Amino acid sequence: MRLDSLLSWFRDHQDSLPIVIHRLNHMDDGGVPAWTGEFSTYLDHAAHATFAETEERKVHDGTAAEQATLLRVTIQRYKYPMHSALHTLKRCRAKQGEPKPHEIGVALIATRGDLTASQEWLMRKYPLMLHREIWLEAAERTLRLLHERYTETPRAIVRGKSDSQLNAEVTDAQASDQA
Repeated sequence: MRLDSLLSWFRDHQDSLPIVIHRLNHMDDGGVPAWTGEFSTYLDHAAHATFAETEERKVHDGTAAEQATLLRVTIQRYKYPMHSALHTLKRCRAKQGEPKPHEIGVALIATRGDLTASQEWLMRKYPLMLHREIWLEAAERTLRLLHERYTETPRAIVRGKSDSQLNAEVTDAQASDQA
């Protein structure tokens, strides 16, 4: 996919935006109107937040009478699937002098996919982003990563065990073997 089609996909798959973005008469450090708490939460929302949705589906197997019945199915869906994809970019590295893909993604989400506004936002902290070609390359790389990771179905959260927990399990296993 090219940058224009990736950007179109990104805009089509944005998470729903809070109604109020800025607080009137409150400025942040850069002299820009400060974000509301709801918009800040939208930008930094937990990546794995889900909600249950009940759907009715037709039965495809069985007799004609069974096929005419509807099953009620509960599905878990992400509240913010784009934020979940963005969350997976937190550990991605960037070229020297460039923002991490996660920072570029946050800028794109905050500006609703406006490349110029995102570039202006990031070049305050990263002067290299002043160069349009370098910016477009970094933005395209980030959009490709988001496209690869985006899904509307929740992913399993796999958490590893700590060293102390593993040691305790080994100790318990050895104690039960000796008993």
